[in-house]
Amino acid sequence: MSHLTIRRKCVVFNEEFTSKSSKDIYCSKLCFKRNWRKQQKENIIVVPKVKPIIAKDDLLSKHYLSVKEAVVFFEISEVTLRRLIK
Repeated sequence: MSHLTIRRKCVVFNEEFTSKSSKDIYCSKLCFKRNWRKQQKENIIVVPKVKPIIAKDDLLSKHYLSVKEAVVFFEISEVTLRRLIK
């Protein structure tokens, strides 16, 4: 640890602070956390979920249908189908 003190400007607040090492760019842990969260928000890429479209013609060749496929095939609601299964 060095006994040097260096005057620097904080990256987040743009205010001068006394740095205890030559690598400090933030005046506090709070500034570091704020900047890190900001960068994380900017780097997030939201990919929308695309549901595959189920066609009736594709279901004719299947031996077994899932509940969602049966809903499309019989043109009824999922609740009604589940009630009929019980």
